[in-house]
This record gives sequence, structure tokens and C-alpha cells, in this order.
Amino acid sequence: MIIVDSVINEGRSVRKVLDCMQGLLRQKPSESIRFYVMTAVMQANAAGRLPKDYPRARFVTLRVSENKYQGKVEPTLATVSLAPVSDTSPHTDHSQ
Repeated sequence: MIIVDSVINEGRSVRKVLDCMQGLLRQKPSESIRFYVMTAVMQANAAGRLPKDYPRARFVTLRVSENKYQGKVEPTLATVSLAPVSDTSPHTDHSQ
């Protein structure tokens, strides 16, 4: 699963999504399921904490920032859209 957030400051909104997903995994545990969190900018404290707190998630960011920003509106899970990612790469049959 790929989770995209343009900027991760303290990581509260992405934590809510990851906590929800981990709850679902407890019902169907599988080591093959991974979460990828992609962001353009991640605040340095969050970049240090989130990977430790969520070892099944892989975090990809373009830039780590020392700046801190406090957002005014905190998204809820109702505003987050989760969509499965399908493999659209071409497949070639090499069995012959």
C-alpha cells in the first residue's frame, strides 16, 4: 500500500492511517504486506521517529527539514482516501 502526504510535520495524520492499517493487519498478519509512505518534505524529528515506530512501513521523502510547522486543521480518517495499487507493468511469459 502506498500512502502519500505532501508534507509530514509531526506525523499525526500519517500515524492515524498507519495505526488503522496495523489494526487490520492484526486480523490478517502477513510479513509480505508493506506500507510505503511517500512525501515531498518530512520534518527531521518525524523522520527519526516514524520509521522506528512503524517498522513495516518504508518512508520515502525528497527532503528532510529542520523547520517546524503546526497545521491548523488536522485531517481525520474520513478525509483520507485509501485505494489499492494495481500492477500495471507489462508482463512477459518467459516459460517457453
